[in-house]
Amino acid sequence: MAARPDRERERLRQVPVPRSTYHAVRRRAYEEGWLRDRYIPHPVPLGRPWVTFLVARPFADRAEEFGRAIAGDPGNVVLWTGSQASLAVLFQADAGGSKRLLTRIESSRLTSAPWCVTVPANGPTIPVYFDFEGLWCHLAGLEGTLAYPHGLGGSLDRPENG
Repeated sequence: MAARPDRERERLRQVPVPRSTYHAVRRRAYEEGWLRDRYIPHPVPLGRPWVTFLVARPFADRAEEFGRAIAGDPGNVVLWTGSQASLAVLFQADAGGSKRLLTRIESSRLTSAPWCVTVPANGPTIPVYFDFEGLWCHLAGLEGTLAYPHGLGGSLDRPENG
């Protein structure tokens, strides 16, 4: 299930099933909706070189309002809200975005003790970004992973001045 960089031919060699079985199972997994390809974005080319992770505990009577406020932010890419806590991921144009976000949330009194971390996305500063291969390997009882983790941002091998 991992999006490994090797070619399909190499995957076929490593899987202990006939080629036709591999292709039939793969095709059915996509058709039945068991698998979906996901794109892990690189926000720098989009003019959003900063990523903010926000964790907050919205007040129960203001949770919907909090959700609308974060969902309406143009940099919001992930928003998970629950009865106890919320997580948001925002791609931002500058490092000061998290301070402005916290000020806005605190002044509207939507949550208690919001917390955020902002990191640059032009390098491998976010090593794992909602990558579930490790969990699936654990649940399936497999030893190790194939292409885990998938990070967010630039790669290690990218030249500094390139």
